[in-house]
Amino acid sequence: MEKARFPAFIAVIVATLIALTMTPVTATAQGLEGCPSKGVAPPPEYFLPNLWQFVVVSDERRDAEQLAATFADPADALVRLHAYCWTGQAERVYARDQMTVDVSIHDFRVPEGAALAQRWFGYQRAKELGLKGGGVKTREQLEEELGQENQVNIEALNNIIVNSYSNDNEYTIYARRGDIVTRVTVSGEPPVEGRTREFVAYQVLAKVFGLNLFNYPYSEP
Repeated sequence: MEKARFPAFIAVIVATLIALTMTPVTATAQGLEGCPSKGVAPPPEYFLPNLWQFVVVSDERRDAEQLAATFADPADALVRLHAYCWTGQAERVYARDQMTVDVSIHDFRVPEGAALAQRWFGYQRAKELGLKGGGVKTREQLEEELGQENQVNIEALNNIIVNSYSNDNEYTIYARRGDIVTRVTVSGEPPVEGRTREFVAYQVLAKVFGLNLFNYPYSEP
């Protein structure tokens, strides 16, 4: 019986997103019926990493209304969060010397909702901050850009879908595994010489998902 619910649920998501592009968004929004229940799973804050030598600047949890208020159009954002079957967010900001790392974890009831939200989150941030990029990185591109020969285990990213964005001030990745979407934003200057914001972002991402992406000592940002 459970399997039969997913085709219908996906159809509801598609119909709702089409409606979002064709009709005005009202000030209030109701969650869609059809979002399946989720089994036992760790809360979003479970994925927030412990970063050695970093100071925690802020640590927040948001419900749908609070998260929607952070977007340019809160009413539209709230409708979308319900349509994507979003369930919660945990965000933590870290600082070390002249560098800031912002990690945001979003939980969804289904991977389909997470996939839609990943693209929309990235587009909204890019539009607001003038970021470039947004394409899905291939494993070959990632291996070349991370650049530490014999120190990167690129196969660790095989089950992670990554979109990246950047400008002169920050490097941001939106990474998805299953029904979890993670944003890692690195701004400022990395404290370790020779390491770029991009490199640090992937070091942090590896800690979020428990990936063996870098060999020691490159595993610590």
